[in-house]
Amino acid sequence: MPTFYPPGTRKSNKTYIVRGRVGGRQYEITTEAGNERAAKAAWEDFASETRREQRDANRDRNTATFDWACDEYLSTRPQLTRNYVRSVNNLRSYFAGWFLKDMTADDVYTAAHKMLPMAKPQTHNSQVLIPAGAILHQMARRGLCNHIVLSMKKPKGVIRPVTYPSDLEILVKAASGELKALLMTFQIHGWRVTETIKIKREQIDWKRAQINRWVAKSQQHRRSAVDREVLKAWKELPERSDGRLFSYRYRRAVYIAIDALIEETGLDMHYRPHQSRRGLVTTLRNLGWGLDDIQQAGQWESRSSVVTYDQDNPERTRPMFKDLRGTIGAESSNPMKRKKA
Repeated sequence: MPTFYPPGTRKSNKTYIVRGRVGGRQYEITTEAGNERAAKAAWEDFASETRREQRDANRDRNTATFDWACDEYLSTRPQLTRNYVRSVNNLRSYFAGWFLKDMTADDVYTAAHKMLPMAKPQTHNSQVLIPAGAILHQMARRGLCNHIVLSMKKPKGVIRPVTYPSDLEILVKAASGELKALLMTFQIHGWRVTETIKIKREQIDWKRAQINRWVAKSQQHRRSAVDREVLKAWKELPERSDGRLFSYRYRRAVYIAIDALIEETGLDMHYRPHQSRRGLVTTLRNLGWGLDDIQQAGQWESRSSVVTYDQDNPERTRPMFKDLRGTIGAESSNPMKRKKA
């Protein structure tokens, strides 16, 4: 059992100091925690990361297998749903004994067709491509395999749900505190949920209303402007010991909070933050903003990515008809004139 030293019990310690053994080696860490519960959580995080590093030290790129990677992935994701875990286990059975270094995107696509031959594209995405991509991405970050990009299959004839900023306003008004600030962020900026809940106060430039935000897809920090009302909502949030802006640890926790709010208010709607990402593009396009500006605001990697989020809007083309109608019947500038009868 580790030993916990509260503030003031050791020379000049203002927060908890923890000493304990991990994998036969003794470690001592200084936490940022002011209470024992937070100190225990900090030690568990440190011990878990240390054990993983110790295992990685004994395993190199040439021996890592996919079934071992599944065990590693599940050990670091305790909040996963039962259905998702079942999908991971199915992948483990299919790729048992495969070396990570030899795997390609085509192998995963083939597995989707063989494992679920009659399934729809969205089923291939949820049960094969998404969990396989998450596992391989985690292993690639540890240097145990190449970075493999898996493109999700697009359902034919299916329109993805969209929530426009104006549609979300009723939910924003019904929320309060942390959830209200989070929904305002989705409403105005359309950022990805996992990137948003990881924001730390040290990344925010309060005077310039900017943030140096981590963008997962590009694997780098990007400087983004922050709406003044959103920034005001952020400032009103209580400061946390871990420096994070929001207390939500996982995307699913955000979904649960949103669903509870919808049920409490009796609204007839289904909302997920990514729907705001689609609605933001369409709304800004209708207001006349160009693709380059929208790409920068939402931190998309390419203009083509922005186009895929832009929903069809027949009303946007109506002004074109008016301009075209104005040219019909007007005196032609064509030198060829109609002959007199």
